[in-house]
Amino acid sequence: MIMKDVAEILRHAEIKKARGLIRRLTESNRKQPLYWIASASLEEEAGEMEASRVLRKGFERITDFIVLWKAMVELATKSNEKDLILLL
Repeated sequence: MIMKDVAEILRHAEIKKARGLIRRLTESNRKQPLYWIASASLEEEAGEMEASRVLRKGFERITDFIVLWKAMVELATKSNEKDLILLL
């Protein structure tokens, strides 16, 4: 029981650290699709936020978003089609 709690605390700390890093990357270069994809993947892994919302922010900032569309379709097939519908 204690080990499970410790593992959950460590996982939460790692996710928080990764969020900070990805946030700094996207702020430094908002037009880099890979950063938005990384952010969406992290949120999907963490189960905290719908990844489609992260990708939607990327679409608002990136004019050439073919890479984001591809990532969004992959995300929808991996998780569920609800993410695709929310983005549209």
